[in-house]
Amino acid sequence: MQNLHLKPTTFYKVFKVKRAQKIPKKKLIAPKKVALQKTDETYTPKEEEKNPPKEKIADISDVDNDAVIIERVIPKYPEVARKAGIECKLIVEIVIDERGRVIHASIVNTDRDTKDYGFEKNALAAVKKLRFEPFIQNNQPVKVKIFYPIDFVLIE
Repeated sequence: MQNLHLKPTTFYKVFKVKRAQKIPKKKLIAPKKVALQKTDETYTPKEEEKNPPKEKIADISDVDNDAVIIERVIPKYPEVARKAGIECKLIVEIVIDERGRVIHASIVNTDRDTKDYGFEKNALAAVKKLRFEPFIQNNQPVKVKIFYPIDFVLIE
């Protein structure tokens, strides 16, 4: 009880907190300014640069032959969906190049919300491995967009 007679000012002097030392700031060097030369010519993009030509993809109804699959791939059934007893139907939009290889695939429609089960991932992986006979239009191979259905069905 001896410390009770201390005044607040003396208490502060006894337990005074030391301040941290100031760290000098590093001097930033500004980048050199480069004078730009002005020219009288202004750049105007050519017509092709304004509107780049889109890839020409033939309609499946315009080609001379039917879709013939050379290399068929069966998608792997997701194990989680198999254990849960869930089936699914997907429609995949596929763009096939002049050599019959799949260059783009995307899910267009599903009959249920299947993102958690892995149906879409397995379907796209399988579709990208498909090989077709090249589609012919006017005796030339062409790119074609088709819709490819995939049914995941449990077999007992």
